[in-house]
Formats: sequence, structure tokens, C-alpha cells
Amino acid sequence: MATDIVNDDQACDAFDVLTQKLAHLQAMLNMTYGSAAETFNAMNGTLRDNYLWACTALADDCIELTEKFVPKGFVREKFAKSVPEGNQ
Repeated sequence: MATDIVNDDQACDAFDVLTQKLAHLQAMLNMTYGSAAETFNAMNGTLRDNYLWACTALADDCIELTEKFVPKGFVREKFAKSVPEGNQ
């Protein structure tokens, strides 16, 4: 399996971007449950869909960044196996 592993400087930059995107995703998802969910649920359907679409895009970016550290396709293959059938 071919690898796309980056050098140390690139790894540090990619890790910084990855942690930033994960922090953004965490903050966004925290607004979808608990007491904050009242605001989320009050949004119109289109806005909620777009919000969750943005969360999905951030998660996809994180998977792509993670793949810089492991063999190409490894993360997506492992992730696909961990997602319950019908939720992919």
C-alpha cells in the first residue's frame, strides 16, 4: 500500500490544522444536544441541514488530514467499518 506520509514540518502543520478543525467541529456539535439543542432545534430545516453539512465537511477534512500520517485509504477503510450499516 502506497503511503502519503509527510515530513516533520509538514506533519506539525497538518497536526495544527487538524486540531483546529477538530476544535471547530466539537464546538459546532456541542450546539446540537443538551440545553443548547433548543436553539439548534428552533432553526428552520434548511439551516439545520446546512449546519450539519458543515459538520460533515469538517469531519471529512479531519479524515483527509489524518491520512497524511498513515497509508493512503487506511483511515477511510477503518472509519467505514466502524459506522453502522445504513449510516454511511
